[in-house]
Amino acid sequence: MRIVVYLRFFIFSWCVLFSVGIISAQNGIVSGKVMSDGELLAGAVVFFPELGLGATADSEGKYKVVNLPLGKFEVQVRMIGYLGLVDSLEIPVAGSLQRDFFLNEDALGLSE
Repeated sequence: MRIVVYLRFFIFSWCVLFSVGIISAQNGIVSGKVMSDGELLAGAVVFFPELGLGATADSEGKYKVVNLPLGKFEVQVRMIGYLGLVDSLEIPVAGSLQRDFFLNEDALGLSE
């Protein structure tokens, strides 16, 4: 009887560990560059407001947002001195998406 209980616990534990691996594999990654007129924008923010997840572009204008669930979400891209951008992205089943964003300068914002 005791062996059956241990065996059930062992099988259950393996099922849970295996399930966690499958679920975590379904998280997506969105990466790319933020640019304006061919210039890379270091410090631009790429943010998914529905998820509370985002990233800041590095010195080469590259960003990477990880642990995104599969599905379609709104993304906001912002940088001081540039017009903000709102778009919709769908995180694919493959889990990885490459997307570059292009921002336009905010001429009115620069004169203030």
